[in-house]
Amino acid sequence: PMMNIDIHYDALHILSRFPLKRIQALVFTSANAVKAFKKTRRYYDLPVFTVGNNTQEIAKQIGFKNAVCGGENGLSLCESLIS
Repeated sequence: PMMNIDIHYDALHILSRFPLKRIQALVFTSANAVKAFKKTRRYYDLPVFTVGNNTQEIAKQIGFKNAVCGGENGLSLCESLIS
């Protein structure tokens, strides 16, 4: 491959700073972000909004039960989130 992406942070550590009751949904802008989040093994019952169908499919494969594609780019995702 031309590029490798190595994850050097712990998504669970980042999320631990937020009370679970305040997290209402997750937003992923890439399949790599979903894959990085996979290690947490938590929050699979929250709604998930993604950029692109591929990211949505990866989220579903990993186990997110309610993954929705919000559009093919960041602008369309934002528009779907506020509507």
